[in-house]
Amino acid sequence: MSTLITIHGVNFSTCVQAVKAVAYEKDLDVNVIACDLFGGEQKSAAWLEIQPFGKVPYLDEDGFMLYESRAISRYLATKYAHQGTKLLPDPTDHRAMALAEQFLNVEVCDFYPSAIGIGGEAIFTPMKGGKPDAVVLEKHRSDFKAKLEGFERIFAKQDYLGGKEIGLADLLCLPYGTLVEKVYPELLNDPTKPNFNRWWKAISEPSIPGNEGVSLQAISPSERFTNRPLVISPEVSCCNEGAPTYGLPEPIPPIRSLHSKHPTPQMSTTVKVHGAHMAACTQLVKVVAYEKDLKVDVIGFDFAGAEHKSAAWLEIQPFGQIPYLEEDDFKLYESRAIARYLATKYAEQGVKLLPDPKDLKAMALADQSMSVEMSNFYPYVSGIAYQAVFMPRFGKETDQVALEKHRSDLKGKIDGFERIFAKQDYLGGKSIGLADLYCLPYGTMAETVFPELFNDPAKPNFARWWKAVSTRPTWKRVVEESK
Repeated sequence: MSTLITIHGVNFSTCVQAVKAVAYEKDLDVNVIACDLFGGEQKSAAWLEIQPFGKVPYLDEDGFMLYESRAISRYLATKYAHQGTKLLPDPTDHRAMALAEQFLNVEVCDFYPSAIGIGGEAIFTPMKGGKPDAVVLEKHRSDFKAKLEGFERIFAKQDYLGGKEIGLADLLCLPYGTLVEKVYPELLNDPTKPNFNRWWKAISEPSIPGNEGVSLQAISPSERFTNRPLVISPEVSCCNEGAPTYGLPEPIPPIRSLHSKHPTPQMSTTVKVHGAHMAACTQLVKVVAYEKDLKVDVIGFDFAGAEHKSAAWLEIQPFGQIPYLEEDDFKLYESRAIARYLATKYAEQGVKLLPDPKDLKAMALADQSMSVEMSNFYPYVSGIAYQAVFMPRFGKETDQVALEKHRSDLKGKIDGFERIFAKQDYLGGKSIGLADLYCLPYGTMAETVFPELFNDPAKPNFARWWKAVSTRPTWKRVVEESK
């Protein structure tokens, strides 16, 4: 192949495998420089200088360092857009790109958490000398099975998460779906889910002439196009990007109807969102919209009557969650996808939240920052919110052991954020970006539970950053409208 990319990691890491599958689809050679995981190289000062959370992999492109496997994969898919398999739409087609973003978020929110939970408990725990927790494993299995209902609805309408053709989101599912298939093959071959089964077979089984019947353990699913070997080894994972969210729903309070009671200042453009002012994911969309000088019309729904689980709602949002955007006949769900769509479509007004898409390296760093939020912040602050805020709200008892685990995990992650903010003011770099705003809804709830984590004098850079983002006028307005 004409181009060689260099990745620091290990071939048996699922995160490295995701990057390699994408690279091979783009007709790229991959040089994996081995990391001494068992010797703790990924926790060394030199490694942490590049990857502040001590994980693999990272890309080294002539001194340009990029971590977070999804960010690396997206960078390769964008930089090499005109070679190999097309994995993303034209970035100038905002709606097509928004739909691609929607399904990239579906992968990380609705597929990955329970899949890696299954792999972690059934495969990785025994490797470390532990015994799988049957209750935890069953919870992940049940969560994954429930999510298949939503995927079945998606694939009743389209062949791939990428639409008519395979896309980046499909490839990112491969390493983690392979883990599930190893433990619960029946979940990926359920006759009651024919559309999901068809999709999984299409992306996971090689169709190389002369190679029919060769085990997936010896041939990469990406070889459908590249005829390049890649060993999919689900036995070991060396990262915890996008850690499991423990079945956290899109939480909203138990009241009958969620309609706006707050007048909105007149602005030039109105975006229509179906959701609730007090729902964290709706709040995320609103704070981004307000930063872009947009008016937001929040259309409430009948929560008590389970409107979000109705056939009409599921036709738009296949997982029965909120919010979704309605723009004429264009519908878009997944709050981060909606937020990015607004930041892109209205790039020239309000606060600039994303770099120029033509600056591929700057955009890659922005993607890295957004993956950092999803992987290293959201799982823990949302876990705290679920246990300490939503469980009591729904009349249930907080699991103190789970709450303490989330607190401890978040405290550990803050060490990585402290390293980031020792070098830059925001996740977005010198100025605020989308990733910073993504942290606000659940971060604010976690702060009410454990304020000392957000104002720790031993973590002055993290504390400075949090104060800067959480006191923004747009966020104060969102909070006020949620009362």
